[in-house]
Amino acid sequence: MKKILLFVFSILGMVALSSAKEVKPEAAKLISQNMYQQVHNEKGNLDFQLVYTSVSKFVTNTGNSDPVEVPLFYVFNAGDDNGFVIVSGDDNAIPILGYTTSGDFDYAKLPDNFKKWLEGYKNQMRFIITNNVEATEDIASKWKSLEAGQPLNSKGAASVNPLLTVTWSQSPYVNDMCPYDPQAGPDNGYHAVTGCPATAMAQIMKFWNYPAQGTGFHSYNHTTYGTLSANFASTTYDWAAMPGSVNGPNDAVATLMYHCGVAVEMEYGPTVSGSYVIMDGYPMEQTCEYAYKAYFGYDASSLQGLKRENYSDNAWIQLLKTDLDAGRPIQYAGFGAGGHTWVCDGYDYDYYFHMNWGWGGYADGYFLVDALNPGSGGTGSGAGTYNNGQQAVFGIKPPNGSASYAISLYDNVVVNPNPVWYGSSFTVHTDIGNFGAGTFNGDYSAAIFDENGSFVDFVEILTGYNLGSNQHYTNGLDFTNPGMITVLPGSYYIGIFYRPTDGDWAMVGDGSYSNLISFSVNYSNDIELYQDIVIDVGTNILQNQPFKVTLDIANDGSSTFIGEFDVSLFGLDGYFAETVQTLTGGNLAPGYFYDDIVFECGGVSVAPGTYLMALMHKADGADWELSGSTYFSNPIYVTIQEQALAADAYENNDTQNDAFSLSVNFTGSSASVATSGSNAHIGSDEDYYKIDLPSGFDYTITARVHDSYNSGNGQLYTCDMSWLYLNGIAWSDTYDDVMPNHITVKNGGTVYFHVAPYFIGQAGTYLLDLAITRTPASGINHISASGNISVHPNPASDFVHIEFEDNITVRSIGVFDIEGKQVFKSENFKLDSKNVKIPVSEFKDGSYMLLIETDEDIWQHKFIKSR
Repeated sequence: MKKILLFVFSILGMVALSSAKEVKPEAAKLISQNMYQQVHNEKGNLDFQLVYTSVSKFVTNTGNSDPVEVPLFYVFNAGDDNGFVIVSGDDNAIPILGYTTSGDFDYAKLPDNFKKWLEGYKNQMRFIITNNVEATEDIASKWKSLEAGQPLNSKGAASVNPLLTVTWSQSPYVNDMCPYDPQAGPDNGYHAVTGCPATAMAQIMKFWNYPAQGTGFHSYNHTTYGTLSANFASTTYDWAAMPGSVNGPNDAVATLMYHCGVAVEMEYGPTVSGSYVIMDGYPMEQTCEYAYKAYFGYDASSLQGLKRENYSDNAWIQLLKTDLDAGRPIQYAGFGAGGHTWVCDGYDYDYYFHMNWGWGGYADGYFLVDALNPGSGGTGSGAGTYNNGQQAVFGIKPPNGSASYAISLYDNVVVNPNPVWYGSSFTVHTDIGNFGAGTFNGDYSAAIFDENGSFVDFVEILTGYNLGSNQHYTNGLDFTNPGMITVLPGSYYIGIFYRPTDGDWAMVGDGSYSNLISFSVNYSNDIELYQDIVIDVGTNILQNQPFKVTLDIANDGSSTFIGEFDVSLFGLDGYFAETVQTLTGGNLAPGYFYDDIVFECGGVSVAPGTYLMALMHKADGADWELSGSTYFSNPIYVTIQEQALAADAYENNDTQNDAFSLSVNFTGSSASVATSGSNAHIGSDEDYYKIDLPSGFDYTITARVHDSYNSGNGQLYTCDMSWLYLNGIAWSDTYDDVMPNHITVKNGGTVYFHVAPYFIGQAGTYLLDLAITRTPASGINHISASGNISVHPNPASDFVHIEFEDNITVRSIGVFDIEGKQVFKSENFKLDSKNVKIPVSEFKDGSYMLLIETDEDIWQHKFIKSR
């Protein structure tokens, strides 16, 4: 018969809360008032109200199995719109985490990057409480001073007032040049938001009012919005037209914001946009650090992106102070690897650093950047490892001095012929002068851009030129091309650029002339497009989406056309990408036209981006030709977009009752479980999973989520997620990616996981990742194998014999030493026998636990090994 096994339940990481030094709300309020008075010299008539308490759930070691809510920190508003103070919930941590002297605290309105910053405070507080980290003398002194209303012992006599005078945000108005998207809604002006990387960069560049013009040009493909481009070199940034706050349409700010976004290949979205900050460990061309230098001409000799994890707290703070003392705003990022970033632009006497969150001034204030308790970690660790995600770009400033040469046009830019006949040769003529004191050495080019500013191709690059001071080229410069199939019929711009040796392309100055002139490429054919190309789903086409193309075709020639017609996609470089459809059997007499010819496509699979859709024709026995565009545009621009996410294989799992059961398969004492292919397919998607762990073992689970903000496995995910778990008592705290400790389950049971987007409304991919280990269950009151299984001899010296009855099916056999380490497992033994002999001669003398898993139960039997 089956035996009932009784086990004792416990949780790893129990906290002796009786020894913790919890700060009560009344005491925290007094602390906040006294701190505010020190920094603002005002407290008298202000009504301090507790508006937010961050709590964490802990299981005590006092015998009470219910989790206890423990405060991590409190937030008090100082009256109405006079700022707020954040106070630690445990006096083992530094008492004041941050403060502002204007505005108020409303968690629902906080900028995303500030919410992430608060996650860092939460994790540090959890670590301090869980590990009973004691307050240092300095921390204890601060608590006593604030309790008594006495001044804090300041770390230094110096301070730097906030350097920035702008309080820009991510929408509205500032994002007017960002991709149009109806899903962004009226609050965002129906445009994708700028993204905090762009807002931080733009605010810092406005501080310097630099550059007057950018450097070079850049394009990239966005999976939703197609090819996005910026010609930095041809843009003059109108710094004087950029106000401190943007309360209406402003092209100058919107242009700068969009250029910053293209410069970092922003992953734009209707409500959330992001990219990377520093180059160390991230795609170079998607980082702010690279963009400052490559496209905006900031000082490459001083500018560098650094990770906090490589510095002690004191060394990191000194780096911040050095830049701020020199009057240089810093682009800061953390916590985590993603693009949540803002500007650090000042500090107070106690080294609380001023943060401009890029949210229209909301929540801008002074916040602690060093560890909440210096005794809780080593170099760069803060509390454990919770400062590791912090990064910053230092040394952001214009270059010292300027180039000794000054390159400008010395003649008009002339395209000959203009219009250019498609595929035929043409020449661009101009002259260039050096109006500086030094000699220029480098290259020149004439570059072609389409109407959207996307770079198409070079006419020609002239290399190895030099030009002395106050000189020009007597006969001018000619850029010649024998014919460009990549420049299809349409309207374009040509710009003249120079590139110093080992430098980047910069636009030649206008001087008394005009750079970036328009020209057109014309084309006619006997076979002409005779109606606008009409696509039934519009010019934004989803990958693999069926669609139809309707058009008219005319024969302007003198003979009957017999052959094929084709509609295809071409890249912006003019090269073939994919066929929509080819129609055969064409027979079109001269002077006639086909009306409403339909080309049908079951879907295209080219990568997302912007393409040219063109009508082609091929007479029997001839080659393919581009059909004429005398009357209507051929080709036209279309955008291929990535398909919206389909529901993953785990749906419907939107409630606990519908939790998807994940299989757990052990190899020895360990198992790995991951939700491969999981996603939040719509913004309201919330996913529940469960694992069922058999009795007879104690389990330790290491859990995390890999997502767009923090991927630890080298894979790319597209949604920022949070998660929590249920282990038979109550739901845990909510974790942002990584859990700081482990989940422990005694004698098996069911564990639930709830995963949801960190920011409501986001959709995208993620991975829930579980590493599970098991050991034989502890706390057994009685166990017997009599009747079904017999074990002998006991004690044993060479072998242990196990005999089974006929009705028992054995799955596995394991032997564990007194410390729980597995010393034998049954992978290499045949378990279909009714008599198994286990060698124990190599075991050390002592007690061992034999664990036998059958179809119906898990049996344990203690035996002794002796010689």
